[in-house]
Amino acid sequence: AIETGVQDQHFAWLTGHCGETTCASFAPGAERLVSGGVDMTVRLWDCAAARKDLTFFGHAAPVLGVDWMLSQPYFASCGADGTTRLWSFQRDAALRTLRSPSAAPVECVAFHPS
Repeated sequence: AIETGVQDQHFAWLTGHCGETTCASFAPGAERLVSGGVDMTVRLWDCAAARKDLTFFGHAAPVLGVDWMLSQPYFASCGADGTTRLWSFQRDAALRTLRSPSAAPVECVAFHPS
């Protein structure tokens, strides 16, 4: 759910992940939201319409972190499969995949503000 900050009050329920949603990040301007889940998918949401736009596949284990690059349309995800992936909502496949040398889970991802 997108929370308003007031207990038990929501803007919208966003349903789509099978199982728990593990992470989420609003795009600059808060028009879009990207989320990751235990279902190994990354999902892109249209906040104004409160609906899912796209589903991205590629992780082989739960997605543990997501973040937007300030220059949209790019965002990144990381997961328990030891990968970090760069995505664009203009394409349905990862633009780049980085693998952890030890195959250890990658638990968070963040872009530098510049």
